[in-house]
Amino acid sequence: MNGTSTGSETAALIARLDWAQSPLGEANDWPQSLRTAVDIVVHSPMPMLLLWGNQLTQFYNDGFALLAGNKHPEAMGQPAHQTWPELESFTAPIYDAVFNGQVRTFSEQRFVLQRHNRDTEIWLDLTYSPVRDESANVAGILVTAIETNERRKARHNTEQRLQLALAATDAVGTWDWDIGEDRFIADAHFAYLHGVDPSDAGQLPISDYLQGVHPEDRGMVARSIKHCITFGTEYAEEYRLLQADGQVRWVFARGRCYKDHQGRPARFLGAALDLTERKNTEQALRQSQTELQLIINAMPVLIGYVDHEERFRLNNSAYLEWYGMTPQELYGRTIRDVLGEEVYAGRADKIAAALKGKACSFMTITPHHDGRPRHALMKYLPRFSNDGSVNGFYIFVIDETERKLTEEALRHLNENLEERVAQRTQRWPRPTSACKTKCTSASAPKTPCAMRRRWKPWASSPAASPMTSTICSPASSAAST
Repeated sequence: MNGTSTGSETAALIARLDWAQSPLGEANDWPQSLRTAVDIVVHSPMPMLLLWGNQLTQFYNDGFALLAGNKHPEAMGQPAHQTWPELESFTAPIYDAVFNGQVRTFSEQRFVLQRHNRDTEIWLDLTYSPVRDESANVAGILVTAIETNERRKARHNTEQRLQLALAATDAVGTWDWDIGEDRFIADAHFAYLHGVDPSDAGQLPISDYLQGVHPEDRGMVARSIKHCITFGTEYAEEYRLLQADGQVRWVFARGRCYKDHQGRPARFLGAALDLTERKNTEQALRQSQTELQLIINAMPVLIGYVDHEERFRLNNSAYLEWYGMTPQELYGRTIRDVLGEEVYAGRADKIAAALKGKACSFMTITPHHDGRPRHALMKYLPRFSNDGSVNGFYIFVIDETERKLTEEALRHLNENLEERVAQRTQRWPRPTSACKTKCTSASAPKTPCAMRRRWKPWASSPAASPMTSTICSPASSAAST
């Protein structure tokens, strides 16, 4: 050990002290393990403290002297419990663990120390490691300490900027729950949403925040937090907040519990998103979807929608009835699955065209749940997204079966009527040669008026009128003669 060669204040102090009066005895009689450990401490660029022997005699370097504040230089060579009695409840279990060969680490541990004759709050990252002697027994404890005040300050500034950004969106809140002290630190917006005065956001227990949760959701939130702390799982919940004016707001919160070196829950950090607007939008959308479903269910045509994977995503009641399925049975199934391979193969080209953005109409025969094929007029209408891509296509189906049957019946009726007319025409008597001669005589009038004058002598006698007799019968021919 050569303390003076380093230019170190603490090394010079170690060299000047009368160690003969200490539990360690003369420095020249120290074991090599102690000499080596002291050299490591003195030459370390980071703050270090060495505690040696049962009395935990202290050796430290210049960096640790700054942390010790008013305790330096009197602390050098003194037992730790005499110098730091205020920390004994914290350090005693640590020392016991390290002398049993264990290592203990702490992140951002808070201390209040005397600096310049006044209390100063500092935050330290600490590591306690065992130091062994020549017999491989733990003879001392090496403590490394890194002050994190500047790091915390920088993080605080970052968090402030983040909070300003979050406040601008008026949507997100964050929290940091110190579980040991039950101190729930939250930003102003999170506190406001939970009915807590923002000025008290860093001073209240978590129970005050839970009071802002809707009574029907409060138990669920408390159980979820407890489960997260107990099993180390992620916390993620949607819940309602009951505002002072009676309004209900929705929040989605996500967080995680962090434990200390002994496995005890220490902190619970997380963030929350205000879902109220989204929930209102979803409710309005559900209402619109309900109204749309009522409208399309009332229409006499089959209406469906399939996505780009050819899966049914919307069907009206007529469509469901056609295939004899419930909404749950049809939703998500593919066209191929519903129609079957044979029918699907006949429409594959039209389905592919619709998914490429081309509308098409066609007549087809399609299966029905009653087993009888039906005639149908189908139309595939593509649905485009904002970027022009095709999301899927709508299916409109008109059942043409009744019309086809009616047309077929009319065709048969017309054919029957034509056949009956032809049969009756064939049964009528043929005109005689005399009638033909009379009707085609050169002296007979050629105009309709002459014809009327020709038949006029019989007009006064309906019984004798040739219009009431069989055309060109022998009796009428004789009377004419």
